[in-house]
This record gives sequence, structure tokens and C-alpha cells, in this order.
Amino acid sequence: MNESVKVVDRDLIEAEKRIHEKYEWLHIANDYISAILFLVGSILFLWESWQTTATWFFIIGSVFFLFAPILRTLNKRYVKNLRKSPIHW
Repeated sequence: MNESVKVVDRDLIEAEKRIHEKYEWLHIANDYISAILFLVGSILFLWESWQTTATWFFIIGSVFFLFAPILRTLNKRYVKNLRKSPIHW
């Protein structure tokens, strides 16, 4: 019986790692997208004729910045559904 508990724990840990890895890659991609949008928006702001476009880049970049805590929340929520104890990463 003790051996079966270890197998279940190992499976649970592997499932948590897979979920965490998936969300970690999404979070990294989100960081790149938001940073690129802000960089391009900053460059476009140098020319008056591009300021409206630059403003839209900043707005869209801000939406991507909002995705970061949403992705972290979803990550924690999915892992929490696998087990009942607190998650500390």
C-alpha cells in the first residue's frame, strides 16, 4: 500500500510539473509580446504621424501585461484542482 501511494504522489507531481511548464511558456511568450509592443510603440512615438498607432501599441501591450497575472492565477487554479494542499512556488 505504501508503494501505491508513492506512485500516486509521483504521478501527481508529474501532472503538476506539466501544467506549470505549459503556463510558464505561455507567461514567457506573453512577456515577449508585451515588451515588443511597448518597444515598437515607443519607437513609433518619435514621429508625430505615427503617434496614434503608437498609442494603440501601448494599449494592446497593456492588455498583454494584464494577461500575466491571469495566466499565473489559472496555473495555480489548475494545479490546486489536482490536490488539496497549498501550492508554494
